[in-house]
Amino acid sequence: MKTNQLISDLSETQIDELLNYAPTYSEQNDKNIMNRFIEKTSEIKKKHTKKRPLIAAVMAASLLFSAGLVYANSDKLTAIYHGIFGEGGTSYINQYGTVLNNEVVHDGIQLRLLSVIHNPSGDVMIFFTLTDKTDDRLSKTTKLHANFGWDNLDYDSATKTITYMADINGEQSQTMTYSIHSITTDNGKKYNGNWSVKFKVPAQVKTLEIFANNNFSLHNGANVKFDKISLDPLGLTINFHTLSSINSINRDSWVDWDGWNNNTFVTYKDGTTVNLYAYMADNNRAVFSTGSRANRKVIDLKNVASITIENQKMPVSNK
Repeated sequence: MKTNQLISDLSETQIDELLNYAPTYSEQNDKNIMNRFIEKTSEIKKKHTKKRPLIAAVMAASLLFSAGLVYANSDKLTAIYHGIFGEGGTSYINQYGTVLNNEVVHDGIQLRLLSVIHNPSGDVMIFFTLTDKTDDRLSKTTKLHANFGWDNLDYDSATKTITYMADINGEQSQTMTYSIHSITTDNGKKYNGNWSVKFKVPAQVKTLEIFANNNFSLHNGANVKFDKISLDPLGLTINFHTLSSINSINRDSWVDWDGWNNNTFVTYKDGTTVNLYAYMADNNRAVFSTGSRANRKVIDLKNVASITIENQKMPVSNK
């Protein structure tokens, strides 16, 4: 039986129990987690009249935990991507960036390059981890001496892993190297070495820009003219200026933009659509997202055929 079939046999409560325990997994406590999971699912089975086979729950847990730290680290990394890019963050990285697993180990400390993405703004973001494979020398405040800057995003004491992000300048297809020359721990001890990983800068994520001369009347009586419409993988930005005596659009008139939710969307070349939802407006800009952070989708820019705003379709050239 496949993993997906086993997981589909679990109740929602059982799945929640599994996910609650998975992030705390480590090599030392896997048996304890498994026992607690079995105990919980046994209790659930007694309480609910609509029963699911306990053996399926145990087998699903076994299959997921057998992935070891990969599952827990993946969950952590997903949370980091979502915190930076929104809930579509993992899809954004997978679709427009490059997922890597380049690594090097020196003095028992592993540097692993996880992913790189070349954003529409031109900056190149790389995500990497440091893991102590032999001791417990790392922490949230561990400092690096590296050839580029870095931000410490997360420390997982169970896996002795720090996750970092570096924001650097680079050109498409350029081969670059991220190098750490020394690592300084909390107690001031310095470990010198040469932790270096190479990577190639992926293609830059392009923003589709549509210059328009579209006039609209909002519900509060303001008339606006669209100057530029920019579409990126996570949403839509409209730059505009007002034409009427009502000379500003701000959060007080949020409902005016919010009223467009049902007729503002992206249409793909195959005819499918992705709805856009207003979430911010100021004096000369309105920003639409593909959904709340709980269900935000990533727009496939390569396959966008048109954008519809207030029931007015505008073709998109994405060649």
